[in-house]
Amino acid sequence: MADRGKTLFQGEAGCAACHTSTGQGNIAMGSANLTDQIWTVANIKSKSDHGKLLNAIKYVITNGIGRTMPAWESRFT
Repeated sequence: MADRGKTLFQGEAGCAACHTSTGQGNIAMGSANLTDQIWTVANIKSKSDHGKLLNAIKYVITNGIGRTMPAWESRFT
């Protein structure tokens, strides 16, 4: 699954275009650093609840964030 995620992130899903190949984000674009463990949008009070955090991240990816990040629902199954 990790290899498939890397393939999607780096290629066909296009995540790296904004979040960079290292996942640290493009500051000029305002894209989030995905490596710093700071979750400003998918913020779950209890970080120990992995299931809730995973669901919040899936929600953001699927539905987008207003004008900040597009919804990617049509690219993922």
